Amino acid sequence: MTTALLITTNDEFKTVEYNPKRGLKDFYDHIKTNMVQVVMPYGLRNLGLLSDRFIMVCDEEALLKDDPKLNIFASTFYGSSIYGNVMIVKEDEEDFVALTEEDH
Repeated sequence: MTTALLITTNDEFKTVEYNPKRGLKDFYDHIKTNMVQVVMPYGLRNLGLLSDRFIMVCDEEALLKDDPKLNIFASTFYGSSIYGNVMIVKEDEEDFVALTEEDH
């Protein structure tokens, strides 16, 4: 299992586990969507607060839901509006890798 940081629209930060062998299924389950989009947290990178290895997996369908919710923290990290739940993971070339205790 691999760990990620889940940021909800209720301003909760949770460490969650996912299995990279399941493809995107665990992302769908944690974020509560059927489609995801990967974005870079430019807001934090530009401030020098996060390395290039971190990415955000976002709810691609968030604005299509009946009551879209702005994710304040994810929007700040990205530098523009992000709606729905988000997971932060690290990437290593072509794969996602676990967050370490230092990353939390």
